[in-house]
Amino acid sequence: MHEPKLILFSDDELPPLVTADPVSSAPPADAQNISIRTIPERVAVASSESVSEFSVLVQIMAPPVGDLGNTPMDLVAVLDVSGSMHGSKLALLKSAVVFVIDRLGPSDRLSIVSFSTRAQRVLSLRRMTEDGRENAKQCVNSLLASGCTNILEALEMGVQVLEERRYKDPVGKHHILFRWNGYLLPCHTFSTSRTASTISASIACFYLSRKPPRNGRS
Repeated sequence: MHEPKLILFSDDELPPLVTADPVSSAPPADAQNISIRTIPERVAVASSESVSEFSVLVQIMAPPVGDLGNTPMDLVAVLDVSGSMHGSKLALLKSAVVFVIDRLGPSDRLSIVSFSTRAQRVLSLRRMTEDGRENAKQCVNSLLASGCTNILEALEMGVQVLEERRYKDPVGKHHILFRWNGYLLPCHTFSTSRTASTISASIACFYLSRKPPRNGRS
């Protein structure tokens, strides 16, 4: 006899009965130029120091294209907080996630899973209202780097959060934002015990290291 499946993440915040008008985060109509801003991992490099490469967060804002409406989105951010993320890399990670949070609307929902030696959900799937965004930023800013890198458990938990939601918008978008300090080949794929999930979600991977880790480890 099979043991009943343990449901852990059915505590998602339900959307309102009537969805509010989409909140546009577009720049003013007179801002017709593309805006590009960079946040480097290091503010300065001493003339006596040799640095061949370091990470830079690039923010690009395009001019508005008119009111096209907004399809609600459920997003799970899976974030690497292993020991290799200590220092400026963790600071860049936090800046990038806060940037995403600020651009989610009240109809969107966000959950955060952090991982090092083990994975843990630090934010349930919440609507990104003003209070929701503030709560999400507090969770992000409280993250600390330590331990090893358990990628598989992290991805499985990210899928599980979407899989066990009480509310699934039939026309909404479902994404997993996977951020880690490792190396991915262009055709890299992951195999988990939840690959047969009934949900359909895209996984977007972002990473800092440009060179393959030795022996396949970060």
